[in-house]
Amino acid sequence: MDKKEVWATSKGQGLLKQKMASLKNQDGKFWTFGDLAATAGVNERTARRFINGERSVKERTALAICNALGLAFTEIAEKKTVKTGQNRTEIASSYQPEVEELLSILQRVTEQERSLLKPAYEDCCRIYCPAGFNLPFTTDLGSLLNYLAKMPQGAVEYNPMARFVAYLVKRLPLQSEQRQHLNNWGNAQTSEFNRLIDELQIDIEGTRKTYYLMIQVKPRMQKAGYYSVAASLSVDLDPFSESDVEQKESLLSDDMAKEELPSLLLKLLDICHDREIALSDLMIQWFLPTNLLDMEVDQFLIPIGKQELPIATQCQIVVRSGERQFSLDYHPKKNDWKKRWRLLTQILHLSQ
Repeated sequence: MDKKEVWATSKGQGLLKQKMASLKNQDGKFWTFGDLAATAGVNERTARRFINGERSVKERTALAICNALGLAFTEIAEKKTVKTGQNRTEIASSYQPEVEELLSILQRVTEQERSLLKPAYEDCCRIYCPAGFNLPFTTDLGSLLNYLAKMPQGAVEYNPMARFVAYLVKRLPLQSEQRQHLNNWGNAQTSEFNRLIDELQIDIEGTRKTYYLMIQVKPRMQKAGYYSVAASLSVDLDPFSESDVEQKESLLSDDMAKEELPSLLLKLLDICHDREIALSDLMIQWFLPTNLLDMEVDQFLIPIGKQELPIATQCQIVVRSGERQFSLDYHPKKNDWKKRWRLLTQILHLSQ
């Protein structure tokens, strides 16, 4: 079954925005998308995304928007037949003309080669996605391009889709014809596409994965002066997330004195060494009970050559209150801490 949908052309988007900027509501303020939606009788989010060229809409919706602004439909939109009842890739092809073109190029990539798209997608997630913006990789091309289009560009010079394509051109073992098609697509989007590729290469080479060694120390309730210790290894920036833990938390000891913690750390570092994790890529997070928060875990000595150096000279050390992190007594406040953490990471992301 087919249905008629339309998208706003680049020229049409400009005319729509220009017209909105010239209109004022009853309060004497310039029109908002809410004013337009109310006048046209359409959903505000739909109107916003249509005018910004982010999605196609039903023909009657586009007509209502054009009529509300006093613009001719033929100057604004172009029609597109969308097949329904098919897979999501076909539905997504009505998204935008440039996305549609990119989709047709990527559809020539074999199913096996589609897994190669994952590093390019993860690179875009690293650059554009604030904390909590979770759009997992998929080999469904239509969904993947929709995810890229939804990523906020923020203060980054190039949009996520241009960076995605630049990564494919530079890093992946594609056939020469595919590479050339992608190159042509990128150059049609921005005159600085070749510069983007060069900058991308420098950025990728300078990117390091950070590993988080998390050590939890809990006091033994029935044995004063002794502790149970557990540890896990993660590659997740968010300390509240449990999704990216590489290894399930393992109990290392249920009967350990605090004087034994330095030697325990050495054993954990040996495990990291066996996994080929560089010390400079490691952050150690200690979750300590209140009575141990003043312990100088950053001064634990590790052997480097013929000398022993404080661990803090080799990697980052963070000390957290284990009681605040894990005790049920603090659960009512935990969501506030999560909110503040994600706001902080989003601010740091936008400032880069």
